[in-house]
Amino acid sequence: MTGLATQLMPIAASPISTQNDLVPFGLVPRVRHADLGQGLDKLGNAIYLDGFSYMSVASLQLGKPSVDGPWIVEFWMQMDGEFGFARNQYMANFGPAGADNSPAFIHGYNVDRLEVFAGASGRSGAQGPMLAGNDWHHIVWVNYNTAPANASPANRVEVFIDGTLYPDAGGGFNRAISLTRLLFGAATVAPVNAFTGSLDEFALYDLTGLSVEEVETKATRIASNHSSVARTAGGQTYAATVLAEEPLFYYNFDEADGNARQLVPVTVPPPDPAKNHLAASTAGRVQHSAIQSGLFLGNAADFDGKGYFSTPQLEVGRPQLAAPWAVEFWLQVQGVNETERQNYLLNFGNNAPAFIYDYKPDELEIFAGVRTDLGPVISDATWHHVLWVFYGDGLVGVADRADAYLDGVAFPYVRNTFSNPLNLSSTLLVGSAIPGYNGFQGRIDEVAVYDLSALSSEAAIEARATQLVASHRAAATQPPPQPAELSYQRTGTTLTLTWSVTGYTLQQATDVANPAGWTDVPGGTASPVNITLPPTGAAYFRLRR
Repeated sequence: MTGLATQLMPIAASPISTQNDLVPFGLVPRVRHADLGQGLDKLGNAIYLDGFSYMSVASLQLGKPSVDGPWIVEFWMQMDGEFGFARNQYMANFGPAGADNSPAFIHGYNVDRLEVFAGASGRSGAQGPMLAGNDWHHIVWVNYNTAPANASPANRVEVFIDGTLYPDAGGGFNRAISLTRLLFGAATVAPVNAFTGSLDEFALYDLTGLSVEEVETKATRIASNHSSVARTAGGQTYAATVLAEEPLFYYNFDEADGNARQLVPVTVPPPDPAKNHLAASTAGRVQHSAIQSGLFLGNAADFDGKGYFSTPQLEVGRPQLAAPWAVEFWLQVQGVNETERQNYLLNFGNNAPAFIYDYKPDELEIFAGVRTDLGPVISDATWHHVLWVFYGDGLVGVADRADAYLDGVAFPYVRNTFSNPLNLSSTLLVGSAIPGYNGFQGRIDEVAVYDLSALSSEAAIEARATQLVASHRAAATQPPPQPAELSYQRTGTTLTLTWSVTGYTLQQATDVANPAGWTDVPGGTASPVNITLPPTGAAYFRLRR
């Protein structure tokens, strides 16, 4: 009972359909360039943002978690309102948990200046170019990735506005672009610092591996050619011009309304299942039969408060699950339980999120800085079945709701402030927060994660959760089916087929290689069955449960 804990679910590259859609929140109408009179009819539609609404991709799926650089970000923008004061508006914000300036593209934090911003990883600041007025502008940001953030000499960052180059526009900025989540038109989902005006033609180019000279050539071509094509009637479409430059993603907002589709075909490489196996670090295993748990679950992980199982990087074909999703496990608490234990059961990434026990007395929680509340309480040493279900937070997912189930009993609406995707592209520790800290004393078994995004309603998710709980608890307490052996005896022209285990049906076929050719033998639900020889329409017999 040693070695890796093997991830058992076959994993294939997940199909990319609407996963990368920009979804509108609030009122995000389309506007026609043909109606705006600025000579950009070729761009089709744009979106209009009112300072309260935005668009979001809750879980980008682009085959990689980030783009280190060099990279180019391109978009068109038109600002409404007055200038000469701090507008504090976000055009785009990348990063997890509602986006976290990884990086952000902003305007007016420094009065009337365009900036790229990444918190401690630097910002344009006073080196960002001035931009004011209500006209449309073509923006091309270029990060050459030539030096770390805030280094001297500084990383090379440039921006083109309507084909005009503004060099040295980074002010010390350098940060990889996170491809986990994207907000377009606001800083947060609240929303905070939302944009007022119109945005269009948003594209990201991954220039990994290109030399400085090659980046210069490509950036200059995009800045010059795209601006020219947009303003020239006829010829190649603007979308075809962008796609010819092979962006990593591209939105052109030409839909009549609703979601904005990501237009670049995405091919996700097949995941490596071996990366999901959990290596034991002083943690062990116990047999349910040996500890007389009453559960027919084989082995369980055994933790002494110091050991754990872990993998350094999950790889399941997507970086995260936004909502809805569910996490299931069995556990048995052991050891002294009179004081606050503060145990970690599961830790995805770094609290992204974690499933914890006894931070609040004997309570199970989901924790990610924000946390659930009023979850199930376990104060004994018996085995328990746990299912957590995150429906969403009212903005992402299908409902403002998180439920927990303990031994079949539902604890509904315990979301409290928890509102996080489930990280599936970083570490996973079972039985500890990090090596040596907040370790669990007890046993854990049958850890499973469920993507419920195919379920579009609260009722459907609740029904699925109820079914999982009922069927899995029943299966765990029932012994596995015994194999049956089919025996035969011939007496004259009678073939007698017998078996000793109930629950099987006798079937017959003329071609054993045809899976669809098997049919039930009349009277074949109970042993024995007599067949008159030669059999009619049969040459093979089997038992089927």
